[in-house]
Amino acid sequence: MSYFWTPTCLGILLLSLALHAGATDVSPQATVTVRGDLREFFLLTDPGSDVPAGVMALRRTAVMGGMLLEQDLCYPDGVRVFESERLRGAGRRFIWREWGHPSRTGRTWILEGERGATNLNLMSWVGGPVQRLNLAVSDGTLFPLEALERMRSIEAGTMRLELVSPLRACVEAVTLSCKGVVPEPQNVNGPHRVLSMTNGRGEKVGQWTFVGKRLIEQRWPSGRRARVVDEERYHALFGEWSRRSVGSQP
Repeated sequence: MSYFWTPTCLGILLLSLALHAGATDVSPQATVTVRGDLREFFLLTDPGSDVPAGVMALRRTAVMGGMLLEQDLCYPDGVRVFESERLRGAGRRFIWREWGHPSRTGRTWILEGERGATNLNLMSWVGGPVQRLNLAVSDGTLFPLEALERMRSIEAGTMRLELVSPLRACVEAVTLSCKGVVPEPQNVNGPHRVLSMTNGRGEKVGQWTFVGKRLIEQRWPSGRRARVVDEERYHALFGEWSRRSVGSQP
C-alpha cells in the first residue's frame, strides 16, 4: 500500500534549500551546474520485509537553457506519484501529481516563480476548486530534486538549510550533515557518503547514501528504504503495477 505518502511525510520530501553559514563551510555554488543525462532506479521496502513496497525512478535530462528533473513512484496498488522540475534561465516550475487511488481523488500541486524571488506562486487542486496563494521563501530557495542534485556534490560538513513544503505551504529550517563512510571489504563500490537531515526539533527526517555522485539508497523516518535496483527489475514491477492505476494519466 502507498500509505507513506501522507501530507506530513511528503512535506519532508518536497524540500527546497536556502544555504546559510554552517559548522563547516561547504560553500556550494548558488545554482546547480547542468550535468549530463542521468537515470537511477530503486526498489522500496519496509522494515523487516523484502516484499517490494514500490519502485522509484530519478531522471535528469538536459534541455536547451537548463535541465528537467523527474521523480516517478509507483506502488503495488497502482497509486502513482510524479514530480517534475523544469529549470530554464531565471524561470522554474515544479509540478507534483498523485493519482490512481481507487477511493479518492488525486492531488496536484504547481509551484513556480523566478530564481531569487522572495515568493513563489502555489496552485493546488484536490478534487474541488483550485486554490492559489503566494508562498514566502528566502532568496536562493531550491526545488526538491534540484536540492538532491546539490547534495550529490557535498563531500563533508554540516549546513543549516531551509525546506519548503508546497503540501503544507510552509518553510522549515533543518540541518544537513554529511560524513564519509568506509564500506565493508566485500563492498566493491568503494567509500560512500551518508547525508542525514534533522529538523529544528532534533528529529531525523531523511537520509541519503551516495557512491560518488550516484544515489544508492534513501531512507525515510517511517523506516521505508529505496535501494538501487537494475532497470529491468524496475520496469517489470512498474509495468505490472501501473496497469492497476485508476484515473487519468499526467
